[in-house]
Amino acid sequence: MSSYEDRLTEVEQQVTDLLQRVDELEQQAATSASPPQPTFQIDPTILGQMRNREGPPYEEEGTRGAVTYAGALHTHGAQYEWQIERPAPGLLQLEPEPLAHVLAALGSPQRLLLVRALLSGPRNRQQLQEALDVTSAGQLYHHLKELLAVGIIEQRGRNDYRLEPRKVIPFLTLLAIALDLTNLK
Repeated sequence: MSSYEDRLTEVEQQVTDLLQRVDELEQQAATSASPPQPTFQIDPTILGQMRNREGPPYEEEGTRGAVTYAGALHTHGAQYEWQIERPAPGLLQLEPEPLAHVLAALGSPQRLLLVRALLSGPRNRQQLQEALDVTSAGQLYHHLKELLAVGIIEQRGRNDYRLEPRKVIPFLTLLAIALDLTNLK
């Protein structure tokens, strides 16, 4: 073989190797951008208990059932655990306005980023501005005001904020529910 043919073979191999690397990187990018995959294992004990709830408050006007959620999180040295069950008829009878206020308070990407930043612990104004990548304290305070009003975050002193501990697992559950309501897989 001539040196030209050797060189051509070498270039062909390099192109093949590069194409393989591009494929691998694309697969990694697709995998890392994917939301967490749900676990669809149904606990028959819990589901059976909820299915068998009878009488008030679990059964009213032809509706019977319950909704439960739970979670455990260990992050940045803090441990959060939560489990709660709600009778379905009561959920369907709730006044929509207070619920809409909570959902609206969390209904902006900036506020979701704020709450996520507070998951790692208390933060001051400057740290929260950096997390949001905003230069105006006014923009930050606008978002903080909405989250404070519905009790998702707490102000601990003049310039310190934290996620209200009893709201950590419900917040993560709300993210999981929003994910389940979208077309993301």
